[in-house]
Amino acid sequence: MQICRKITPGIEFESNEKILALNSKYPDFILPAVGVHPTRTPYAPWKRRKAIAELSGKETVVAIGELGLDYHHDRKEQHRFRQKIWFIWQILLADKRKLPLILHI
Repeated sequence: MQICRKITPGIEFESNEKILALNSKYPDFILPAVGVHPTRTPYAPWKRRKAIAELSGKETVVAIGELGLDYHHDRKEQHRFRQKIWFIWQILLADKRKLPLILHI
């Protein structure tokens, strides 16, 4: 079996930019997905969600992700509310852009 393409999801703001740069360099191999991973939501400023929305509008973006809920850490470190609001917002963004989701399960 040969790997001919790879969907690479972002996990926070910097990795989303790096994935888009990789897509520019290898457009037929790296397919970008943009988003905020649930364990990164405590460090993701809510006001920066507009940057994710802007990136998601790029023609080469194929999905929103990696998003979800991750409760395996101690409860005080989970930031469940932040995870939930980012999760819901990214689902709505995917719906708006008509893009599939990459879920963290």
